[in-house]
Order: sequence, then C-alpha cells, then structure tokens
Amino acid sequence: MSQLQSVEARTGQAFGQPLQASNAADIDRAVQAAAQASAAWAASSGEARAKLLRGLADALEADRATLVELADTETAL
Repeated sequence: MSQLQSVEARTGQAFGQPLQASNAADIDRAVQAAAQASAAWAASSGEARAKLLRGLADALEADRATLVELADTETAL
C-alpha cells in the first residue's frame, strides 16, 4: 500500500510520520460510517448540534497555535 508524506514547503524536506493511503475498502467503510452519522445528525436537535459544534470550535481554538504552525510548515503562506 502506498503512503502519503507531509513535506515542508520551504525546504522540500519530509516531516512527520507517513500515512497509509486509503484503498477502496477504506473508502467504502468511510462512506458507510458517514451515512450512519448523517442519520444520527438529522435526528439530533438543534441544541445538541450546537453543543457539538461549540465543542469542536473550542478544541480547534485550544490547538490554534499548533494548527497555525502546521499549516505554515505545509504551505509556506
């Protein structure tokens, strides 16, 4: 199976651990999981959705510095 490797945009050097590329079976499992999650999401209340989204936003904000640094390393923007 092939791998995906992150590369520093400024230097061209690989960094981080390589990730396994997905195959057809992986994609089928992801599509099935998404369909199940979609049904659960549709059945949830607006209040429950808002709570989940606020939690996600809080988690992203808590890791903001790390995410910005990673995006900068990968894109050099």
